[in-house]
Amino acid sequence: MRIVANLLCESEWAGGDAPQRLLQRVSALGTLVGALGREGDELWTPLPVAPGCVVPAPGLPVLEPCSGPLDALMPAPTLAWGETRATARARPAECALRAAPESDHWLDVLRSTRPPTPQTQKRVCDRRRQLAFARDADLALADAVIAETVDAVLASPAAARGDRWVAKAPWSAAGRDRLRGRGSALPDADRTRLRRLLDTHGGLVVEPWLERTDDFGGIGLVVGGTVRIIGFHRVLMTGGGAWSGIRPLGAESAPDGLDDAEAAALTNALRRAGAWLGGEGYQGAFGIDAWRHRDADGMSGFHALGELNARLTFGFVARRLAESAGWDPHGDECAPELRVGSGSDLEVAGRSAQVLLQPGDDGVAAWLQHSESTPT
Repeated sequence: MRIVANLLCESEWAGGDAPQRLLQRVSALGTLVGALGREGDELWTPLPVAPGCVVPAPGLPVLEPCSGPLDALMPAPTLAWGETRATARARPAECALRAAPESDHWLDVLRSTRPPTPQTQKRVCDRRRQLAFARDADLALADAVIAETVDAVLASPAAARGDRWVAKAPWSAAGRDRLRGRGSALPDADRTRLRRLLDTHGGLVVEPWLERTDDFGGIGLVVGGTVRIIGFHRVLMTGGGAWSGIRPLGAESAPDGLDDAEAAALTNALRRAGAWLGGEGYQGAFGIDAWRHRDADGMSGFHALGELNARLTFGFVARRLAESAGWDPHGDECAPELRVGSGSDLEVAGRSAQVLLQPGDDGVAAWLQHSESTPT
């Protein structure tokens, strides 16, 4: 099987191009997706990654690397981060049907699930369609709207109140292709960027900007009309709001985990999202982001359906890496954290960090941080 780490699939759906620097970064991060592979698999990244940067994780096989245009490679059974026309063409027609899983473990089920068509995956990942579903399921963020002009963005409920807001492209990830503002006044540079986003995408989802205090997520599989919840995780963020890692959550009692009401809300959101995806003809991996937040009066809340990603996510990668390191989701021990940062961040992590990716020209590093050495 070929594991395709096309982490920029949203850009392909939107018809955009990625700069070389971004391609280098996502290629390096894409090597982590190899954790979902088996012996004999190969791992595709957009650009080659220096072999000395990739450190094999104990207990996991080393995959044969490949890169470049997918259509230049021999067709092979494929597990892609997200289905696109390129990944579909790189898979022999008979490989759209897969053998029954070897076991009931979530990874075997994932690898044996028939992939969705590129058209289906692009459709269910459109934030505008997702907003309609979330409203019907009573899971939408209050005052979220779709805006197709600059004036409509600046007349959105949050902007009209003078509050902070964020406008998101229909297809994007990792905080790209979005714009934040406050009220209805925009600097000229932001107004120009907003026009470009609207010209490119035709319509944006505009949401109130919430002061997030803790970030979580959940992952699941849609297979054969059923929804299987794999588990929850805590999302680690830097002080500047950038993603820096994931810690899978299991049966252990953790002071920074979900309380019972939050876990129930996240479970409900996962089930409702999975059922909607199945009804849209999608099957395969999906994940959602959730967060605690605080309003202007200091009151806290929990939003169970933030982002819905109908594709692979790093929640799956982090869970597989934790399992390979010996973590038992049903045990009392906390899972190791998948951390992503710079070379200096890796140095601060210390000798106890299990290195997965040494920084190369792109400067990105990744490692597993075990609970006994995790900073509090």
